[in-house]
Amino acid sequence: GTPVVSGKLEYSWTVQDYYFDRYTDEYFNFGADWYSCQYCGYGDEYIGSGKATLDISGQAKLSEVLDFEKLFKDGSGERSKIVVFHGTVKDLNGKSVSLQKSFIVHRGDFYLGVKTDPSFSPVNQNITVRAKTVDVKGKPISKNGIKLVANKVEWKSAKRQEVDGGFYNQYERILTPVSSANISTNANGDGSASFSFKGPGEYQIKAFAKDSSGNEILGNSWVYVHGAGSASVQPKNNETLDVVAEKTSLDVGENAKIIIKSIYPRAKALITVERGRIFTYKVVSIDQNFFEFEVPITEEHVPNVQVSVLLLSPDPKIQFGQVMLDVNTA
Repeated sequence: GTPVVSGKLEYSWTVQDYYFDRYTDEYFNFGADWYSCQYCGYGDEYIGSGKATLDISGQAKLSEVLDFEKLFKDGSGERSKIVVFHGTVKDLNGKSVSLQKSFIVHRGDFYLGVKTDPSFSPVNQNITVRAKTVDVKGKPISKNGIKLVANKVEWKSAKRQEVDGGFYNQYERILTPVSSANISTNANGDGSASFSFKGPGEYQIKAFAKDSSGNEILGNSWVYVHGAGSASVQPKNNETLDVVAEKTSLDVGENAKIIIKSIYPRAKALITVERGRIFTYKVVSIDQNFFEFEVPITEEHVPNVQVSVLLLSPDPKIQFGQVMLDVNTA
């Protein structure tokens, strides 16, 4: 077709979070703190708009400085972004056509992944924190100057009366550094450090590095430490009980490990393994805020099974949680 000379272009820019998926040899959590966010979506956000006039060749050249620190004040600039360009061109006769184009803006020139082994641990046991560095295409590369920081997660909460007259928990996550290590990765992109935690609770392992342009690259993982002693558990405004699985995809013959997060120092729990019917059940005494429970995986659990937990506190109050496990055949 012929160029749309002197056509009018109206355009806008939007972004959404990009979750790195180019490295598939082994699971590492690449990027900043996103998967622990309960109410986060894809981070869709409007960042600007404008108008332009097409030249004699029917083209318009646009430029936009994507300064993450200035554009994203809420901390979401720690993550890579998918930028989407939306445009509508109108010719001199008023006819219009729309277009859309997207591209990835990487947070830096490499990605930093983190993995803990194991991710469920008793107190005072050594935990290996592994780091993986890869380029934007997923190819392993070596990097120096990586810092690992272990933060204990605690919850500060208070009840506030809302417009409906009810009282609801308002809570804030507090991260307290408890340990750190400096590491480098080799030519295969591998590096590691060992950590041990004296008290039960939830720990965030956060990794920091800088790329060749000085951009900060982040990665993180989590460890649930169980054992005697009190631990901070996020309060809920309903009867929801947090139940976390160490792995959600298992083979027949493995033991599924789950953590039950109880806000009570002592409680009773009915734990059922089910799918349409109850395979097994057990009543256990919960005497820890982070209580580990194991479920042997058998042939009858293929292709999936659900572990449900009904918690009864001394108050008495009831909380309920569940987790779905995928079961693979040999």
